[in-house]
Amino acid sequence: MRNRFRLAVLLALLSLAETPTLLAQEAPAPQQPASPFRGLFGPGPTDADRPQSLDVTASVFGAYDGNTYSEGAIPSLDPGLQVGGGFAVIEAGMAYARRGRHISFNLSGGGPYRYYSDRPELSGAAPWVSAALSGSLGPRTRFNVSQGVAYNPYYGFGVFPGLAASLSPGQLVVGSADYALYRRPSYTYTTTAGLDRSLSRRSSVSAIFTLRYVDFQQGGQSLTDQSIGAMYFHSMGQNLGLHAGYVYHRGDYGLLSLEGRVIQGHDINVGVDYNRALDRARRTTFGLGTGSTITVMPLQNYYNVLASAYLNRSLGRTWDVRFDYRRGLQFVEGFERPFFTDAVTLSTGGYVGPRCEVSGSVGYTGGGLGFGASAQGFGTLTGAGKVRVALARNVALFADYFYYHYLFDRGTLLPPGVPQGLDRNGIRAGVTVWVPLLQ
Repeated sequence: MRNRFRLAVLLALLSLAETPTLLAQEAPAPQQPASPFRGLFGPGPTDADRPQSLDVTASVFGAYDGNTYSEGAIPSLDPGLQVGGGFAVIEAGMAYARRGRHISFNLSGGGPYRYYSDRPELSGAAPWVSAALSGSLGPRTRFNVSQGVAYNPYYGFGVFPGLAASLSPGQLVVGSADYALYRRPSYTYTTTAGLDRSLSRRSSVSAIFTLRYVDFQQGGQSLTDQSIGAMYFHSMGQNLGLHAGYVYHRGDYGLLSLEGRVIQGHDINVGVDYNRALDRARRTTFGLGTGSTITVMPLQNYYNVLASAYLNRSLGRTWDVRFDYRRGLQFVEGFERPFFTDAVTLSTGGYVGPRCEVSGSVGYTGGGLGFGASAQGFGTLTGAGKVRVALARNVALFADYFYYHYLFDRGTLLPPGVPQGLDRNGIRAGVTVWVPLLQ
């Protein structure tokens, strides 16, 4: 695991020679390079200014997954989706937005349907819907609230959504079927709320609330993951800032009446935020944030350092390379103990000619399941690449490839049906269509 972690960091440095938290001001997403063909793959930059929009998307593609168990791993008694094979997917989505002077409303939904000709019992749809309201309560105050619900017919152990970049209001995080291990239906309910208040030109205060509830339909423990907190920010200049605040986390595994299942986290965030351009053209930017957390377990408390960092480099007019690092506490459905993880991600994307978009990423997440002497190690390694070629502004062909690997230490107590380790390669190819119904 240590060698894989070092390799991921080394690859990132050579290429570069980046649950939302209030750890520090989130590392800003890089400004996307201008597309040579504006609106090539959906709405263009000017479409965001439309007072009202209604967009429909649809994709049809074939897919193949090749799965193997890691050396020494014990296969699940019910392998289900862990067996490699081909399948077909039909995916559709719709997004409505109404933008007023002070208030904006978004409503979106959709989902894929996977069809397995040789194992129809594994076929299933994963629909989701999300609504969001955002706007201003005056010249210095902004707010956002969102609610989403998603149905997933499969259970899978994959990426950690809490280590991803901040979500835009109304965006819903759901488990990707690409990480599915077996059929186990569940509903995921997600609620977010945020309030930002500018106190002066240099100072501001923010408050957040997030709630994620995963309800399994066929046995197993549900999960309630919630956070609430507030943070004060003060700018010391163009590149340096200070922050101080507190965030309370709570993870409830199973029924609330079961003793020992409630895990609490207290983020005591007093630290620095550092963001600066490393060159005059501002093509290279760097940011760093720090904090700390106390995790309250049934028998003992644990102290850990929190951190986030990013390094972003723009290459030419249309290419961008970004490296991210995040360290924090994660609650994962199906597991009865929390994870404390370190995650690194290297991503890049841009255009090859006016009609071809290429993107790719590689990431590593490592750490422990549980804390102290009883903690058990694990590691995940992911890689993905995508190519899209536009036939017109509304139609594009695409091909995706992804690689996924995870491995737990021997003797780790895992949820039923989850093997100790798994390697998965997958490829998808098809066509996607975007139709704006309101111009």
